Amino acid sequence: MFELKYFITSFLSLALWLLGGFDLLAKSLVALMAIDYVTGLWAGYKRQQLNSNRAYRGIRKKILILTLLCSASVMDRVLPSVGIRTLVAIFYCVTEMLSITENVAKLGLPIPPKLQKALEQLKKK
Repeated sequence: MFELKYFITSFLSLALWLLGGFDLLAKSLVALMAIDYVTGLWAGYKRQQLNSNRAYRGIRKKILILTLLCSASVMDRVLPSVGIRTLVAIFYCVTEMLSITENVAKLGLPIPPKLQKALEQLKKK
């Protein structure tokens, strides 16, 4: 039992170090990722398009985003004045917000026309 606790503690310590800490930006990104995942599942269920492969793909995408954030955090240590981690985290926070907006639109929440037009343009890119 001690070995398991030691392993978990070591793993979490390494993960937090790689993430560059669990500051407000990291907490916000993780929260937005969770909300996006839940609203995506909800939208899929409502539209009868719930698919385990898509759900696993969503989890893999979230893991890759966190991996990229870890890489950016490491680069932040090399180039501290650039703010690479902050840029990456903000980019993915905005991306998650857009995805959440798309999901709630699929759930029937009205979206302002200008925002809907902007989302459609982003989808095309």
